[in-house]
Amino acid sequence: MRTARFISFALDVLSVAEGQGEIVKVEPYEKPGTNAKPCGIKVTTTGGVLYLKVVRTTSPGGDKFDEPEQLPYPDYPVPTENLREQASTL
Repeated sequence: MRTARFISFALDVLSVAEGQGEIVKVEPYEKPGTNAKPCGIKVTTTGGVLYLKVVRTTSPGGDKFDEPEQLPYPDYPVPTENLREQASTL
C-alpha cells in the first residue's frame, strides 16, 4: 500500500474517534521543507499533539512509483462502514 493511500485509509479510521473523548482533531500533515507529501497524520488531543509519521519501503524487486499502484486484491472489501458504532463499544 503506497503512502498516500495508507494515510487516506488511516484518516478514515482515526476520524471515527474525532470529537470523542480526548481526541479533538485528526488531519494529515507535511514536514516543512521536504517533497514527501503527505508525510503523516497529526492527532490533536486535549493534552497535546501526536504526530504519526508514515514511512515506506519496497520489496527487493522494487515498485515502479512512476506507474499506478497495482492492487493485489482490488475488490477486497475494507470494513469501515460501522466504525463509529464499533468505537463506541470500546
